[in-house]
Amino acid sequence: MKDLRTLIGKINNLSDLTKVLNYFKQCETNCEEHLFTENVLKSYADPNKKVARRYKTFYIPKKNGKLREISAPNRNLKEILYYLNMMLGEVYQASPSAMGFVKGRSIVNNAQLHTGQNYVLNLDLSDFFTSISQSRVCKRLQLAPFNFNVDVAKIISGLCCKKVVKDQKKGYALPQGAPTSPLLTNAVCDFLDKKLRRLSSRHGVKYSRYADDMTFSSMHNVYKEDCVFMKSLFSIIEEERFTVNPGKTRLQKRGERQEVTGLTVNDKVNTAHKYTRELRNILYIWEKYGYKDAYASFYIHYKATKGHVKKGEPVLENVIIGKLDFLKMVKGENDSVYTKFCSRFEALNPSLYDSKKTNEKSKVNYIESYSTAEFERVFNTKIKFIMNNGGKLSAVYKMGKKEYSIYVSSVVKDIVLTEKAKPRNNDRFTIHSLDGFYVALCRSNSINYWMLLANEPTKDTQVHPKYNNLPIDQLLQEWEEKGLEAAVEQFLSILDGNSVQRQKQKVEPNLPSLGEKKCKKKKSANVLMEDLMIEDYMDDMDFQASLIDFEDEETVEYNSAAIKKLLNRKKDGKED
Repeated sequence: MKDLRTLIGKINNLSDLTKVLNYFKQCETNCEEHLFTENVLKSYADPNKKVARRYKTFYIPKKNGKLREISAPNRNLKEILYYLNMMLGEVYQASPSAMGFVKGRSIVNNAQLHTGQNYVLNLDLSDFFTSISQSRVCKRLQLAPFNFNVDVAKIISGLCCKKVVKDQKKGYALPQGAPTSPLLTNAVCDFLDKKLRRLSSRHGVKYSRYADDMTFSSMHNVYKEDCVFMKSLFSIIEEERFTVNPGKTRLQKRGERQEVTGLTVNDKVNTAHKYTRELRNILYIWEKYGYKDAYASFYIHYKATKGHVKKGEPVLENVIIGKLDFLKMVKGENDSVYTKFCSRFEALNPSLYDSKKTNEKSKVNYIESYSTAEFERVFNTKIKFIMNNGGKLSAVYKMGKKEYSIYVSSVVKDIVLTEKAKPRNNDRFTIHSLDGFYVALCRSNSINYWMLLANEPTKDTQVHPKYNNLPIDQLLQEWEEKGLEAAVEQFLSILDGNSVQRQKQKVEPNLPSLGEKKCKKKKSANVLMEDLMIEDYMDDMDFQASLIDFEDEETVEYNSAAIKKLLNRKKDGKED
């Protein structure tokens, strides 16, 4: 939108930036409440200032055993950065060599560029995000296509960067985990990409970059250490203040498996054999031995590879659907392997349970259950109980080096506390009557979790995925406004895969006029700061608490009342 780009180009101060961010927020939310204030933006733009814990830092292990640092902004800063990223995306277009974090480009596009080559060289940049300092971001924002003045560039770079420690030195850099970091890394790397494209073109080499993963390919070998290409390549990377990770440098020749961002590129873009083999195995176990054994086999592998990243318990059906979608993206929807897997998965009638069909008393969907002895044998673990300092009883089991929780039903709690009258706080213990219990895989609102029960539960009715999560409110509204036949027609359309989304009509706000001083409202700013503190506290609440946050009873009551009204309404010349 030309007018929008012109507006962004006129941002001269904090007041202008606040107005433009609020414009983007109003366009998306169609709401004029809870808009950003200058005071909040100013506070968050100072990385030194501790405003409601700007970032939450945690670590996840890499394949090589080292730790990767992830810095996630708190909810309010994340919202600011989300709309800031949207604003920057209006004026910035990534270089043709950048394949990561760019709309319309993916790892498939990155791999396609390097198919059928005799030589494929992979390079990886060390500490990619944290090596881009706040000063570099600030300077880049002052150049085309952004062209912000120094003051605005400092505010934006302050919002997007955080304090980091590198080589025992403190500084400010882009965090890995912020919504704006991908776009800004691509912007900073524009000069690197331009130089490497020119170098590659002179030597008949193809070049692309997916974040910190750089790939070069050619039919001839120009990758010897003492050759001109390699010397120039490392010289350019050093000039742009990046460092190559020697442990991830690989030269792949024709005749061996050539990989680019996880995909093989020898003759065509394809997934690794391991990927299709794992998908074939899990479908085979499900077909031959049933869902229970398939989940157990899948669960152990999933926890070993993804348990340190994903919260909650995995949903097997969703994982398979995700794998099939990835296979479709890489191989195409007409590929024989993909279509065969889809047919097998469809025949198994996936157990995506309807969240409306719950046990009315406990409001829990029971998918599969294991006796405690079976659970401990299958998953090679031991169930223990813990009484925390607040007097809350929970059960845990260990897989690998990590401990996971099991929600304990009230009946089991009574039995445990009767047998173990005074358990010590934070002390792990077992009880003699544990063999009579069952561990059930439960699902509520598409979330899986384990629950320890005194008796074996009864499984709920399975429904096909296309009947899951139907838009009840939408269908009721259609029935009320246009009649039963229209609602039925829309219902059948949804089942056929042609979902009709009824959205609230958006009224696009007028473009703000910049340059005028915004009137400060102290009260609204105070309310927003209170919201910051409350929401930040909520982010840290125990995951166990969310397990009992089941279906919204008010919604169910509303739907029931609406249906009764539609069925019982009388026609006295005209409808009520």
